[in-house]
Amino acid sequence: MAMRVDSAILAVVVAFLLPLRLLSLCARLNSSGSAGDLRRSCSALAIAAALLATFFALPRHDGGRTGQCAASVGSPWEEGTGREVRLEIEQLKLQLYRLESLWENKSKAPDDKGDASEEDAEFVKAMGLDIQALIKEQENIKESLWSSGGTIKSVENEVRILAAESRKMNSDIYNVWSLANDTEKTVEALHSDVQKAQIIMDESRKMNSNAHQIWSLAKDTAKKVESLYTDVAKVSLSWLMSVLIIVIYVYVLFQIEISD
Repeated sequence: MAMRVDSAILAVVVAFLLPLRLLSLCARLNSSGSAGDLRRSCSALAIAAALLATFFALPRHDGGRTGQCAASVGSPWEEGTGREVRLEIEQLKLQLYRLESLWENKSKAPDDKGDASEEDAEFVKAMGLDIQALIKEQENIKESLWSSGGTIKSVENEVRILAAESRKMNSDIYNVWSLANDTEKTVEALHSDVQKAQIIMDESRKMNSNAHQIWSLAKDTAKKVESLYTDVAKVSLSWLMSVLIIVIYVYVLFQIEISD
């Protein structure tokens, strides 16, 4: 998948660069329309096309390396994919150097139109620089993919840490919830005990009130008994006095009769 992305990026860049070179070539053809210039321009264009064809004709191994690129997040690139990418880049550089050397050898041949050859050489050289820039961009993309693999690993580690923290927080929340339920049950039990104590206190107040009433009744009864005892004592004393007077009166009468 990463190689397809690289090919797409390279194709887009070439699609922007190649029309510019073709426009400059057309401008030179319009300015000088001789047959020699036309042949040299066509040869330069053919060499540029050969450079691009060589660049895009190298094996990409999309089918086999897609899984490796997808798996590179979890495994290091240095084991297989990195070496293959470096080999591809080296092959591109070798092909580019060969084409440049061929063009230099061809440009050294005697020709009547030296200026046109210099322009074609500059054109091919510029195309070579563009291709070198594309190769460098491809290397930068590979390096960014390698660094993104480490970044993804660190993100995965962060996700695992966050998942562990989330599980811990869920456990803590469950413990707090259980503690809250236990506390609620304890408060309900205490409230029930307080209600029972309130009932006992109310009953105790009622018993104290009844005891006070009984005590008052006992005091009143004692007073009544004491008053009754006093009355009985008074009645008994008066009765005894009456009996004593009667006895004395009878005794006096008896003595009088005896004396007669």
